[in-house]
Amino acid sequence: MIHAHVVNQLLYFIENQHPFLSSWSELKENIWIFYWSSIGGFFHVISVL
Repeated sequence: MIHAHVVNQLLYFIENQHPFLSSWSELKENIWIFYWSSIGGFFHVISVL
């Protein structure tokens, strides 16, 4: 059953010419990294105090 679903999805992507994977723009990735780094840094400072 899973195999049939995988094949179905592959055929759908090929027929409709959709990309298999997509990623965020460089700016969005940098904002994401900065955001979570800031959160981690904040909790580190709080835990030391």
